[in-house]
Amino acid sequence: MIDVPPDYRPNRALHPGRFLKDQLAHFGMSQRELAERMERPPQVINQITREKKSITPETALGIEKVLGIDAQFWINLQAVHDLVVARMEEDEKLELQRHWLKKIPDRKIAEFGWIERHDRVSERLRELLKFFGTPSLESLQPTTEVVGFRITEKAKVNEWALRAWLRRGEIEAREVEVAGYDEQRFRDAVKEIRSLTLEDPSEYWSKMRGLCAAAGVVLLGVPHLPKTGANGVTRWLSPKVAIIQLNLRYGTADIFWFTFFHEAGHVLQHETKRTFVDLKGEERRNPDEDEADAFARESLITRDEWEPFVTNGDFSSSSIRSFASSQELHPGIVVGRLQREGQLPYNQRNTLKQRLKFVGVAS
Repeated sequence: MIDVPPDYRPNRALHPGRFLKDQLAHFGMSQRELAERMERPPQVINQITREKKSITPETALGIEKVLGIDAQFWINLQAVHDLVVARMEEDEKLELQRHWLKKIPDRKIAEFGWIERHDRVSERLRELLKFFGTPSLESLQPTTEVVGFRITEKAKVNEWALRAWLRRGEIEAREVEVAGYDEQRFRDAVKEIRSLTLEDPSEYWSKMRGLCAAAGVVLLGVPHLPKTGANGVTRWLSPKVAIIQLNLRYGTADIFWFTFFHEAGHVLQHETKRTFVDLKGEERRNPDEDEADAFARESLITRDEWEPFVTNGDFSSSSIRSFASSQELHPGIVVGRLQREGQLPYNQRNTLKQRLKFVGVAS
């Protein structure tokens, strides 16, 4: 039996009629004789050999009986031809849409291995269509209503880079097995994760993911694309599965931990099942974002513990280390909070911060 390999990707459309003409010559058989033996009109065979007509399953079965070449071969050959023709027609249309490549960072997306790298415009665009899971990029025109966040000029965000980052998280999340969402179990997980802040990053990431998965929350670390503008995002893959997606755009433990607890706050406090993107540079704060910030602050260091330390005003390295030790936190987390609240300049005590780079979350 002659067969067409499943990965066969010709760059030109070869009509099965051409092969049929060659086989008739090989067998020394005329088109009319084949038609008579198949009990089909001669013009049907003639149109096939002239590449004017497709080979139908009925015709393929007839050729199989007369020439002994499996019907599946003819069907496969016809299907490959039709697909190549359709792909060539699509290529022509895609070539006219090259303007999308000025908006979407497909080269960087390919660098991360999220799509295959190609040089041809049509193939680059086809990879993006497959990545975003859509037959048309126009249907994915970025709007704040679609992704559930607001872009401001101050943020200087490439909306398509952000959309690609979100899409990658969605793709990865669907590969993760998690239990159905359990609010109390997730609250308990968040408390236990708080106790991991002093552990080595290479150790606590896998533990965090396991605790979250057991409570119905997929915890992902997805490398950020240039101009993504986000540290984290919270959304729901389904009514029973939440996603917390993080990156290491700034690469320090204080921002990483604050972002995680901020996103956990969205999961626990906001039942609207909206998408919350932790986007830096926003001019106005959404009340939900303020609530998530408050949750993160209180989860890491309670107000009752924080206010006396700040009131004391001693932010020397030794004082910060001592307070962090009393809270069972890395001192860099304390430094980060002091800086965010304006108690300490951003150029001071940074040697106490911890740089992060571990499997699962990339900068």
